[in-house]
Amino acid sequence: MFGNRLLLSVLFLIVLVSFVSALNVNILSPSEGAVFNSSDQDILVRASVESESTCDVWGYVNTPSGKRDINPKECDICSKGSGGIYANSVTAYLDAIAGGNYEVYVTCTDRNNQIDSKIVNFRVEGNMATDTTAPIVTINFPMQGGDPYSNINLDFDVNELSSCRYSVSPQDYNGGSGIGFSGYINGITYETSLKQSTQYSLTVTCTDLMGNVGSKTISFTTQNRACATCAVPSNGTSGSGSGGGGGSVTTVTCTDSDSGKDYFEKGETVRGVVTDSGGSAGAKIDRCYSEEVLTEYYCGEDKSIKSINYTCPNSCQDGACIPSSQGNGSSGGGGGVVVNDTCTKYYTCPDGTKIKQCELADNGMCGCWAINCPTQTAGNASSGGASGGGSPTNNSGSSGGSSGGGGGSVSCTNGCKLNNTCVPISYITNKTYCSIDKTFVAQKGSNEACENNFECSTNLCVDNKCVSSGFWQRFIRWLSRFFSG
Repeated sequence: MFGNRLLLSVLFLIVLVSFVSALNVNILSPSEGAVFNSSDQDILVRASVESESTCDVWGYVNTPSGKRDINPKECDICSKGSGGIYANSVTAYLDAIAGGNYEVYVTCTDRNNQIDSKIVNFRVEGNMATDTTAPIVTINFPMQGGDPYSNINLDFDVNELSSCRYSVSPQDYNGGSGIGFSGYINGITYETSLKQSTQYSLTVTCTDLMGNVGSKTISFTTQNRACATCAVPSNGTSGSGSGGGGGSVTTVTCTDSDSGKDYFEKGETVRGVVTDSGGSAGAKIDRCYSEEVLTEYYCGEDKSIKSINYTCPNSCQDGACIPSSQGNGSSGGGGGVVVNDTCTKYYTCPDGTKIKQCELADNGMCGCWAINCPTQTAGNASSGGASGGGSPTNNSGSSGGSSGGGGGSVSCTNGCKLNNTCVPISYITNKTYCSIDKTFVAQKGSNEACENNFECSTNLCVDNKCVSSGFWQRFIRWLSRFFSG
C-alpha cells in the first residue's frame, strides 16, 4: 500500500513539474485578430520564450484557391529545422499581401528538447483577387556577365510571396537542370555545382498567390575552378592525391559600410563565404520598416548578418534615421544632449563636461540612466538661466534650452521606465511587472488568467492560471506524509 501511494505521488510530482517547467512561447506581436490596413509594410512577428531556444516562424495564408504555405522574408534566429541560434526571443518579417488571412506559427525548442508552439491569426485589408501584376525577380548572385567559380550560391529575391524555381542550361555538374523550392517565399540562397569553364543561362521563375508569373534570366561563364582556394583539377580527375586528403578550408568575412550600428547612415552589410567547394556572398541594406522604425543590419561576432529594429528620434527615411537637432543653449546655459552615431548619448553639463547618459545593451535595448553634473544635478537649472537642451532621453536630441529648468525624464522604447532608467519587459518590482504595453501592471492573484510566470504574485503560472503559494504548501505537506518515518 505504501509503495503504491509513493509511486503515485512521485508520478504526480513528475507530471506537475513538467507543466511548471514546460517551455512557454509568448507571441508579442501581432495580436490575435489584428487587422493591417496596408500591404506596403512588412508584418513584424515577435515572440519571447522563457528559456533560451532555437525557433522557427512559418504559417499559411488563405487564397481563393486555398491555403498556401509561407515562410518569413527575414528571421533573426530561425533554425530551418536544424542547428540555429539559441535566444530568448525571435523576430521575423512576413510579406503583407492585400486581402490575406494569415495563420502563423512560432515553434521553439530549448536545450532540453522541450518544445512549444503558439499560433496567431491576423489579416491584411484589401482584395487579393485584384492582383494582376507579375512578381519582380531580382537575381543577386551570380551577376549578369559575371565569371563566378563553378560552385555557386544562387541568391535571388522576389517582391511578393511566390512559388519559385530555377533552371540552368546546359545541365549542372550532376546532370540536373534546376529545381523548385517548397512553399511561398520572398527569396532564397541555394548552393549548386556547375561545370567549369562553361557558359550558362540561368532563369528564376516565380508565381505569386494569384497565379501571376514573373521571371529573370542572366548569362555568365564559370571559371576553370570550383572556388578561390582550390587548385585547378587535372583533366577528368578529382584532384585527390596520395598521403591523405587535407582538411577543408573555409573563410568567412563580414563587412558593414557604416561600420556597425550606425542608425543615422544607410549602410550595406555583406557576408562572404569561401570554401573548397565554392564561394558565395550575401548582402543586406538598411531599410525603414516604418516611418519611425529602422531595420539596421550589422555583422555579428560569428560574422553572420544580424539585424535590430531601432525607433528613430524623429523619423526614418531611405534606410537611415533623420538626426534630431542638438541643444542650442539660449542665454543662461549651454547644456544639452549630444548624439553620436548609435543609441549612446552624452549629456553636456553647464561647465562643458560630457557624461554618458544612454547606451545600447547587449539585448538590443536602448537604456538611459540618471546623471550628476560636477556642479549641479542634471535637469535642475538655477534661477535666471536654463541648463541648456532640456531633458535627456533615449529618443535623443532636445532642442535648445529655455529659461528655467530642463527635465531629467527618461523615455523607454523597449521596456518600462523605473527610477529614471529603462527596465525590460517581465521586470518585477513591488508586486508589479513591466508588461508588453510598456507599463507596470499589478501581479495577478490565485486562479487569474496568465501566460507568463512573472504575471503572477507567486511567480507561478500553470495551465494559463496563477497558482497560489498555499497550493504548493498543501501539496508539499501531503507529499511529506509518504516520506515521514
